[in-house]
Amino acid sequence: MKHTFTHNGQTYELELTPTPDGFRLAYQGREHHVTGIEVTPERVRFRLDGVNRTLAVARRRDTVWVAIRGRAYPLKKQARSRRRGPAGEANPEGVLRAPMPGQVRSVQVSENDRVQKGDTLLILEAMKMEIRIQTPCDGTVAQLPVQTGDQVDKDQVLVVVGEEDRDREEG
Repeated sequence: MKHTFTHNGQTYELELTPTPDGFRLAYQGREHHVTGIEVTPERVRFRLDGVNRTLAVARRRDTVWVAIRGRAYPLKKQARSRRRGPAGEANPEGVLRAPMPGQVRSVQVSENDRVQKGDTLLILEAMKMEIRIQTPCDGTVAQLPVQTGDQVDKDQVLVVVGEEDRDREEG
């Protein structure tokens, strides 16, 4: 999963790839190994190439403040392409995809259920965080290809929501 941030007008890109014991981090042409990740709302603890690190974090709208060694850095996450929306945002076909690899912790709907904008459809656990997958509009659950306990990959289809006035073409 690629992440792009800006700080002081400069753009930074990093890529995290899951490994059996953590992640491979590619940043500025170098690769690092990240393990032992512990995430709370206030901090992130991890080992980077075997060295323990702790980052204090705070979020405000689209900016994440990260403090390390007494200095705070505001990082603004760049918006994703509209071709594929983040968790809870559907593309024109109404397909909601996993924003990162994880495990489906609970499924709160069934196929053919009517849902309203903002309803939580399922909860995904990734990197010790709970991610609520919510519907961006009123509609009907057209497809639900996952169930509780499933491991999912980044961009895997989790739920397909049909709009209220969309005709079902398949029987």
